[in-house]
Parts: sequence; structure tokens; C-alpha cells
Amino acid sequence: MTNASSILTEGSVTSMGIVSGDNPLHHSLLLLMAQIIIIVLFSRFVCFLFRPLRQPRVVAEIIGGILLGPTAVGRVPGFSDAIFPHSSLHTLETVAEVGLMFFLFLVGLELDLRVLKKSGTRAMYVAAAGILLPFVLGVGVAMAVFKTMNLDKQHSSFGPFFLFMGVSLSVTAFPVLARILAERKILNTPIGQVAISAAAFNDVSAWALLALAVAVTNSGSSPLVIVWVLVSGVLYLLIMFLLVRPVVFSLANYKDPIPEVVIAMTFVIMLMSGFATDAIGIHVIFGAFIMGLIIPKDGPFAGLLIEKVEDFVSILLLPLYFTSSGLKTDLSSLNSLRALGVLVLVLVTVLTGKVGGTVLVSRLQGMDYRSSFALGVLMASKGLVDLIVLNIGLSKGVINKELFATLVVVALITTAMTTPLVMWIYEPARDKKVYKRKNIEALGKTAKASANDKLRLLVCVHGMENVPGMMNLILMSKDRRAKLLGVDALHLMEFSERSSAIRMASLANAVDTPSDEDYEEEGRRRVLAGDAVNVALNTFSRVNRVKTRVSLTVSRLHSMHEDICSAAAAVRANLIVLPFHKYPGPDGTFESRGNPGFRQVNFKVMENSPCSVAILADRGLGAHSPNSGQMHHVMVLFFGGPDDREALLFAQRMNAHGGVKLTVVHCILNAKQPHTTATSLGRLGSADLNEFISDSAPTFSGVAVNCKRYKKALFKGRDKVYDWFRAPWNESSERIEIVSPDTPSSKNDSADERNPNTQAAAVENVQNLRPSVKLSMDDLEMENEKQKDMKILGPVVSAAKQSSKLASVNEDAKVPDSAFSLKVPMVKIVEMNEPKLALHDLFAATGECALVIAGLHLGRESAIQRTGDLDFALDSSEHDQGLGPVGNILISKELKLRSSVLVIRQHRPGVNESLGGMSDLRAVTEIPDIPLQ
Repeated sequence: MTNASSILTEGSVTSMGIVSGDNPLHHSLLLLMAQIIIIVLFSRFVCFLFRPLRQPRVVAEIIGGILLGPTAVGRVPGFSDAIFPHSSLHTLETVAEVGLMFFLFLVGLELDLRVLKKSGTRAMYVAAAGILLPFVLGVGVAMAVFKTMNLDKQHSSFGPFFLFMGVSLSVTAFPVLARILAERKILNTPIGQVAISAAAFNDVSAWALLALAVAVTNSGSSPLVIVWVLVSGVLYLLIMFLLVRPVVFSLANYKDPIPEVVIAMTFVIMLMSGFATDAIGIHVIFGAFIMGLIIPKDGPFAGLLIEKVEDFVSILLLPLYFTSSGLKTDLSSLNSLRALGVLVLVLVTVLTGKVGGTVLVSRLQGMDYRSSFALGVLMASKGLVDLIVLNIGLSKGVINKELFATLVVVALITTAMTTPLVMWIYEPARDKKVYKRKNIEALGKTAKASANDKLRLLVCVHGMENVPGMMNLILMSKDRRAKLLGVDALHLMEFSERSSAIRMASLANAVDTPSDEDYEEEGRRRVLAGDAVNVALNTFSRVNRVKTRVSLTVSRLHSMHEDICSAAAAVRANLIVLPFHKYPGPDGTFESRGNPGFRQVNFKVMENSPCSVAILADRGLGAHSPNSGQMHHVMVLFFGGPDDREALLFAQRMNAHGGVKLTVVHCILNAKQPHTTATSLGRLGSADLNEFISDSAPTFSGVAVNCKRYKKALFKGRDKVYDWFRAPWNESSERIEIVSPDTPSSKNDSADERNPNTQAAAVENVQNLRPSVKLSMDDLEMENEKQKDMKILGPVVSAAKQSSKLASVNEDAKVPDSAFSLKVPMVKIVEMNEPKLALHDLFAATGECALVIAGLHLGRESAIQRTGDLDFALDSSEHDQGLGPVGNILISKELKLRSSVLVIRQHRPGVNESLGGMSDLRAVTEIPDIPLQ
């Protein structure tokens, strides 16, 4: 019975079941499944532990593979014999090699030879220095190691060993470096562009050198065999690029959508390519790499292949390769002085060659020391590529297990040190550039001057869903010749561990980074391969003659706002336009589709932006293009405050340059606080408008006739008064000094200070004076905002009255559509006792419009907050969409509005404030309107 069972166990793939007394681990398939389960779970656990250290995933996977080997877990009694018996390692290595072959296929898909052509001479010189100098230094190291490790007794030829050592010392891991650059947000910096291009050069050169090393190793000492292998390799490359590449191009463009048979044929050709390279005498992975390299990068074919392969390879198969390497790595063999000396020697050689050569070339090209050292550290990262070289060398018998463990540790150290050293040496230049015109209101002293000054927009998109609406918004904002509008488009992509994101990151330097230089035709029209968003935006730029510079940012959601704000500062943008984080359904209500994390991105941009910010909730703004005789209808809701002024000025630019008909609705909120009226201080009412219209100039009654002059005469510096009167009073610890303007400065001051009665009287006077002065400051600040509102709204109302386009309070305007002018908008004045109901009636009477523009209204300068009217605040945070009180109502289901909504927040320089929670509107300070005495 025992013999039969053993025979069955040796020849079977699956078991007969535990119930029958059969051990599942004695069968090849079930043992492989158990190994995969343990490897994947353990590698994910190690990656989780290393996540706070900000290390690339390859470092954690290499360490996880080593820990599963004889270094740590393998020393547990019975573990290796049960889970990783020697008889099963052949099957495990076979599956790992299949995973490695598909991974190299993905690496070839990530590399675009056109990027190498456009990367410039600096990257080529850096790559050459990073290869040649370590290779030359490797001669002496190879000779010393060859004798120290007693390899001269095992090998009769020094050539193969030298080639493998040179490749191991000079290689740079392109996929690992791309991930590090993207995670550290330096991919689009000049150093990042040079590093990724040089790594691509280095990667291609390293694979060629490794192919040469494998060919020399397989040929033995026969020169004829070496020549035959090299000639066969060159012939193979000619066949792949001249014969197979046209076939692959025809398959890629065969049909849309791409049928399954095309994918199957591509994988078959890839397997045939790998079989051919191994039959020639080169490793099987080169055939897979070349096949990925010749696949066209334009169009969706490459991206589709990556989606089909990447998850299965990177999650399931690639960890098997790390574990297979870890099972061969025994760090306990490095306990001798000889091994430690070789480790230090190889590590110093790598750092001297890679870092020293890169710094030398970079300095000769004019780069500063800090950037040069950072670039050298980046080029020293190795990771998986070096591990592949070492495994091939070990399998060919060129190096022994002791040297293999030493070089694995060197690769691990150089890769792990890259991130912390780069963060310490080089911080990307993300300082926001100082420029004055950070909002639309600052463009000109008047609304007309603002409309005729150049506006710089930074338009952000998540995907193709946002492109049509953003395109139409740009068209509505441009003048006839588009000379007064500058547009930069930023494609936002969330960074992930997926190879597709790394591919997009590695190609990000194919599109120029936004700059302040003049637009140039050459280089500005380069389109990211296979990216429909960039194709659409560049096509829109050419067709509509709107010069649009397209760039790509790949970053994690928690830090994406930094890239957006940095891009806005680089192009000196006046307004950032962000897409809403939800998409509308068939009935116009916004659904939960899309990434909810972009809501927090929008909020962080508003907090940290160097300019004004707008959020576009698109309900099909780009779906209904106007005919030649029809214009878009745009409505602006003006309550008062800086956000509404910015919204009105942006709408006036649309109206001034044609293409839209504008309706301005001045909403007068009735106060909810006692002792206030609709025309009280700090709130713009109908009486103010009538007074402005009759006199054709903004005049105000009361004590605040000239607010600015009154404030200067009273306080001599607003900031000091704010700090002094709003600071907490502490009589015990602070000495309060009151100097009357009528009292001259003399020696009597010191006597008064020593008099306790004088000090007590001063404190009492200040405490009695402070509340009244505080109220005066609040009232003056509100009156100042009111005058700014009148400066923007007053000319619009006056022009509307002269053109008979002014509707009385709560009355409908009897103006036909034909009376709309390109210069004079229609104005409606509406007093709102119940804001939600009033907005519903307003849109019901006016009809649908293409776009509704409103302010964000979360700052204390807003008229809504000054009035204390919180009817706009929604009942729960679940209904808060992050668009402020007015924007949330405009996109709510109760209003049933089908128009697109644009919510704007004006950048206010010198105001250091946080918006707080988007849903916590009641947390905003309410300032009652109390008239000055």
C-alpha cells in the first residue's frame, strides 16, 4: 500500500483528498498553489510594513523573498521541506520565468523609442557616463573578486565573469526609477526628465550587454560560436523590426474594437520570439522584450495589452521570481571578513562609478552640485533589473551563491537608499512664483479693462468625460482671435503601482512642461501615445486656433493639489478650472460615478492655490454646441462678496467677446438677524442701486462716505489694529500701554508707567473702548466690501437701465431675445425672503440656460455670511457636494436644474485662512449688521 501510494504521489498532479489519507502537499499542482498563496500573502505583508518608509515596492518584495529563504523563515524546522522542497523548485522557477518573460514584455511596451530620440544629448551623456565608468572600474573589481571568491578554480575564462560583473555594476532599473520619480513628484522636473530618459538609454544598453554576456557564456571558449550567436542575434533583430513589426502594426490597426484573435496572435508571436532568442543562444526574456518594443505605442493597442497582462503578472507571478531568488540567497554566508570586504568593495565601486560619473558629466553640462548629486543617486538605483542579471549569471554558473548573495545585498542597498537620499539632497523647485495678477478682478482697474486684458486659464481634466465641457467653456471665454486668452491643460492621473501608470509617467516628458515662454509650434504639439485626452485637447487647439499647452501629471490623490498649484504658478494663471468629482445621470442629477477622492483634491487646491479657482459641474455644456445664429445663455447669481465679483467679471469677459447672452441676477437677501434691514451696512440693496443709477456714480450715505480715508485716519494700519484689538487680553502677564495722540512723548511717560492707578485706568479705558472699536472695524470692513461690489455691479446696472434691460425688484423683465446685445447684459434684481424657493421661481420664470455662474461663499466676506442667512446650508453633510452653499443648491435634486454650474472662489492675497470643512458651513463666523452710532 505504501509503495502504491508513493507511485501515485510521484506521478499525479492533484490529490485524492484528505479524507482518503492523501497529503495535498505531495502533489505538484496543489503544492504550487500553496506556494503561490504563501508568497503573495507574505510579500503583501512586507510591502505593508515598508509603506511608511516610502520605499518602492520592489525593495519590499526583494526583502520578502530573502526572508522566505534560508536567511530567516527557511530556518524554521520542517518549513522548507514541507513548502519549498528541493524537488518542487524546478516547477516554481519555471512559472517564475514565465512571469519574468511577461514582465519584460511589459517593459518593452513601456519604452517608446521616440522618447529616446527627443530626450536630447544631456540624457545620452548621463547614460553613457553611468555605463562606461562603472564598466571600466569593474575590471579591477572583477579581477579582485575573481580571485578572492576562488572563482578562478571553477572557471577557465575570465571574460564571461567580467561581462556579468560589468553589467551588474552599470545597470539602472528603468521601471523602478520611473516609480520613484512619480512617487516623489519630480518626474516633470528637469532632473526627472533627464533621469527617466537616461534610464531608458541605460536599460536598452544593459539588455544588449547582457545578451552579449549570455552569448559569450553559452558559447564557451569557441570564437566561432560567439560570432555565430552574434550574427544570429543581429539577423533576429532585422527580422523583428523589418518583417514582424509591419505585421504587428497591421494587427494593431485591424479593427476597432480590437478582437480577441488579435490579442491571441500577439501573445503567440511573443512566445515565438522568446523561443527564437533562447534557441539562438540568448535568454528567452530578450525575445519578449523586443516584441514589446516593436508594438506601436500610438492608439489603444498597447494600453489594452497592458490591461490584459499587468495585474496577473505584477500581483501573482512576479513575486514568485523574487521568492525564487530569495531561496538562493543565504545572508548567513556573509559572516566572513572576505565576504564583507567584497560587499564594501562592490558597493563603493557602484557608488563611485554611477554617482561620480553622473556628477562629472552633469557638472560639465552646467548643472549645479545639488542637482548633479541627486541625479547620480537616481541613476544608482537597480532593483529587479540587477536581480535578473544576477539570476542569469548564477544559472549559467558564472558566479557562485556567496557572490550572488553579496551582489543582491548591494542591489538592495543602492535601491533602498535612493528615495531618502534624493529627498534629503534635492527638493523639487515647488516654490510658488510671485506674480501680481492672481485673480480676474486684479487684471484691470475697471471691468472693461479687465475684459480686455489677457486671461490665463489652467484647465484640469480627469478623463474624456471632462473634455467636452472644458472645451466649450474655453470657447465661450475666448475673443475672436484668441489673443486675450492663454490656456494650459493639465491631465490629472492618479498614480498607482500598475504598469500602465508607470508607462504614462515615463512618457510625461514627451509633452512640454508649462512655462512662461512664448508658445512655440515645435514641441508644443507632441501628443502622448495612446492618450485620448491629449489627442482631443491638441486637436481642439489646432481646429479652434486656441493655443493650448497640454501636460500630464501622475501623482497620488493626497498630493495631487501640489502639482496643480505648482503648474498654476509656473504659467502665472489667473484662474484654475477644476472638474466636479461626480458625473450627471440621464435626469441631470449628479451620481456617485467617478473617484470621490477628487473632491478632496478640489478642496485642497482651493486652500493652497496661488490664484482664483473654479469648479465646473458639467451637465452637458459641450453637448449642445450653438448654431451660427444662436448664443449660449449664461446667468450670474450676484449676492455680494469677492467670490461673486470674480464670477461676474468672468461672465462679463464672455459677454464682451461675444458668443453668449448674459443675465445678471442681483440677489438681495433679507437679514435673519434682528435690527437689520435689506439695505443695512455691508449689504448691497435696491436703494444703493437706485442711488447709483440716478447719479451715475457709486455714492453712499451715512458715516462711511469715504471708507478707505476714514479707516486710514482712524487707525493708521489695519493689520496692527486687527492684531491689537482681537488678541486675548491678559492683565496679569501683559503690560498694556495707551498713548493718546494728544499727549507728547516725554519723560513723563516713564512716570505714568510706574503709577499703578494710571495703568489700571488705561486697562479700564481699553476694555470699554475695545467692543465699540471692534464693531466699527467689522462694519468698516463690510462697507468696504459693499463699495467693491458697487464698483463691479454698478456699471452693469446703469448700462442695463439705459438699454431698458433692468427689471425692477421682483418683477419680470419684458425684454425679447432680440434685444440682447453683445456688450450690455440683462439685469434682474430679486429680493429673497426664502432663498431656496426664490431660486426655484427664478429658474422657472427665466427658463433653462447653458451655464449658471456663482461664488463659493465660504469666506466671511460673503454677503450670505454677513447676513447670517443660513437657509442655503443643507440639512446634512451627505448633501454637501463641496460647491459652497449656493452651488450645492444649484446641483441639488430639489431644484431640478439641467444647466451646468460653475462655482468660483476668488484668491484673496494676504488672507491666511482655512476654509474648514466644506459641509460645516455653520462654523463660519457670522457677523451681524449693526449700524454705526
